Amino acid sequence: MRLKFETVKKLRGHALNAWWRSFGVAAPTDVCNDANLTLLVEFAYRQGFGPRTMFGAVDQVGPMVEKLLEAGLLGASERYWDGASALEYRESGVTIVEQGSVVGRNGILLSPKQGVLETLGGASLSSLFGKSMRPSHLPKPHKIAGNVLVMTRALAQRNYYHWTFEMLAQLRLLEKAAVSFDYVAAPKRHAFATQSLELLGIEPSRILPVGHYTHIQADRLIVPSVGCYFPQPEGVKYLRDRMSGQSWSHYDHSERLKLYVARRRRLSRHIVNEDELFAALKPLGFQKVYLEDLPLQRQIQLFQQADVVAGPHGAGFSNLVYSRPGTAVFEITPTCRPPLFFHYLAEINELHYAVYFGQPVDQQGADANIEVDVAQLRRQLSDFLDEANRSEERAAA
Repeated sequence: MRLKFETVKKLRGHALNAWWRSFGVAAPTDVCNDANLTLLVEFAYRQGFGPRTMFGAVDQVGPMVEKLLEAGLLGASERYWDGASALEYRESGVTIVEQGSVVGRNGILLSPKQGVLETLGGASLSSLFGKSMRPSHLPKPHKIAGNVLVMTRALAQRNYYHWTFEMLAQLRLLEKAAVSFDYVAAPKRHAFATQSLELLGIEPSRILPVGHYTHIQADRLIVPSVGCYFPQPEGVKYLRDRMSGQSWSHYDHSERLKLYVARRRRLSRHIVNEDELFAALKPLGFQKVYLEDLPLQRQIQLFQQADVVAGPHGAGFSNLVYSRPGTAVFEITPTCRPPLFFHYLAEINELHYAVYFGQPVDQQGADANIEVDVAQLRRQLSDFLDEANRSEERAAA
């Protein structure tokens, strides 16, 4: 099946390239490997993180991680799955590209003088057609008078976590640099991109939707540095403060919630005995939510109101960036997938955090569905919440 799919992509690529050869423009052949920031606004620094509170099959995680590392299925950072680690945050700022172009939702950046600007975080031209070929020609550009902010990248255009921390949080750089823009080139693949921009006050008329073969050329491209793969303190504070200050915000709402975030429409990290689990959690005051059914504004409001958030690992936990300090987070993940994203986010945002490791079911590489020991999880969650409450009381004393 995969072979047929690659064959179809290759045929489509040849057809499009032939069309663009007749009606488009020639693709640049140069690649720039030394592009510098026009405006540097944040310096590089290092931040350490402490070990995390862990429950469930913790003794099985280390051997599983080593096995997956040997197979090349996990990155080296996963060796620090207990949370005790440090991150190196790079310097950040804004680059201005005169008469620049952005091609496709993967964010291919072009400069008339330097060619493809891969070092600014833009993809290579080959990403238009996968691994099959590099185009010799491109679609005719849609020319825009003014400054166009580029807000699309490979992972960010299709994943809410990467969009939130690698793109949306980077808007702070423009504010620090006092750089203005007329339009925003944003991916149209998922609604969360345009919804989040609108929630931050950018009018729909200023958002230029970018598809896989869109080609936009502007008087100036405004290109913020690509955000760190992991949450960054400055970005977390920016997003929390900006969203909490909106007129629709529930950040200071008096009613507090206990959320169980389910994954109904996903192919992995579904808890196979979830009905039994939620039956045990409901008497504790939890309500089940399916974030994919909700507009982004409502998702943010729920996390702003939450006292407790529990559920399987997934991009929806990115909304913890909008939660109030002191919120308790109980993440559930299989022993084969011990990610650190939300541990780091919780420390930065001053949230109480714990992770529960369940048994992998139908494992595919470093991902799987999850089976939990319901009685054990309920008991350990209750103990964790009791300790979080005591910690809050001590802090208030």
